[in-house]
Amino acid sequence: GKYGTSATEKASTYGDLAAQYAKDGAGKYDPTSVTNYMNPYQKDVTDAAIAEMNRQAQIQQQGVSSAATKAGAFGGSRFGVQQAELGRNLAEVQSKKIFEDYYNNYAQAQKASMDAWGQQQQRSQAAGNLLLGVGNSVANTNIAAGNMGLNAATQGGQLQGTSAAGIASLGTA
Repeated sequence: GKYGTSATEKASTYGDLAAQYAKDGAGKYDPTSVTNYMNPYQKDVTDAAIAEMNRQAQIQQQGVSSAATKAGAFGGSRFGVQQAELGRNLAEVQSKKIFEDYYNNYAQAQKASMDAWGQQQQRSQAAGNLLLGVGNSVANTNIAAGNMGLNAATQGGQLQGTSAAGIASLGTA
C-alpha cells in the first residue's frame, strides 16, 4: 500500500516462508551425508593396531625360529609350515580388524548423520509452524482492522443520515 507492505502481503510472505520450511522438513534423507560424520582418526587407530599386530607376530616368529634352531630344524619344511601359518593367521586377524574398524566407523557415522537429519527436519517443521502462526496472526489482525474500519464507516454513515434527517426536519418546522 501507500505506507509500505500491506498486512495481506505480509501474511502471504509468512505463508510462503512457512510452506518452504514445511517442504524442507519433509525432505528425503541423503545417505551420502554419512561421510561428513566419519571419524577422521579411525585410520590412525587401525594403523596403530595393525602395527602392534605386526610387532606381536615378529615376536612369535622369533619364538618359532628359536625353537626350530634349538631343534636343528631351522629352514626345514616343518619350520616353513609354521612360518606360513603365522603369516596366514596374521593376515586374517589384520583383515578382520580393518573391516571391523571401518564397519564401526560407518555405523556410528550413519547414526550421527540420521540423528542430525531428523533434528534438522524437526527444526524446519517447527519454524514452518511458527511462521504459519505469525502469518495467521497478521491476517487476523488485518481482518480485525478491516472490520473496525467497516464498522466505523457504517456508524459514520448512520450519523450522517441522522444529521441530515435532523436538518431536514428543521426546514419543515
